Amino acid sequence: MNSLKLFALFLSLASVTGAQKEVPLPKDLPPYAAEQPLRAPAVQSSKLDNGLTVWLVSQRGLPKVAFAVAVRGGFAADPVDRPGITELLSKTIDQGTKSRTAKQISQELQAAGGDLSAESSKDFMQVSTAVLSSKVDAGLTILSDILQNASFPDAEVALAKRNLADSLRERESQPSFLAARVMGKVLFGEHPYHVTAPTQESIAASTAADL
Repeated sequence: MNSLKLFALFLSLASVTGAQKEVPLPKDLPPYAAEQPLRAPAVQSSKLDNGLTVWLVSQRGLPKVAFAVAVRGGFAADPVDRPGITELLSKTIDQGTKSRTAKQISQELQAAGGDLSAESSKDFMQVSTAVLSSKVDAGLTILSDILQNASFPDAEVALAKRNLADSLRERESQPSFLAARVMGKVLFGEHPYHVTAPTQESIAASTAADL
């Protein structure tokens, strides 16, 4: 279809659109409902013998249970010669333990009706999962195994490094990412808070032993 035909089609569509009459809204619309106060769920807190603080929020209605474990650290605690290595840690922590392969972890989570994710930030790293309420024990067992016995298999770490390097190259093509990196240096100088992501050098130099 040439440009002349496209222009003619545009004109015909515009004329049809312009010919349509506006439909007025009915005057007897129902009134707005009364404002409902926000009711946040109650938060229960307790401290375990091992020093771990636990917060519990109960929300009825869904047959699922979600867990999230946050550990202090993050980019601010990364070694100076490995900036952003926590991001690589979050990509590999669930890729195998002393007793489970990455595939077994995935299969067991699926059998429990759940999934698992890990994320890193400047001050902490968080690992979270959500499973069916009938599979709470299975979910906690898997999460505990990952947090205490992650093995970081060489093959999985190598794959994660390649993927992270590719992702970083894509992010480095975005002006907003480059601006955030520069702003971090301007605001925080050499303080660890200036780190917004790993570098290609830190990714390449990191090994399973570092994790």
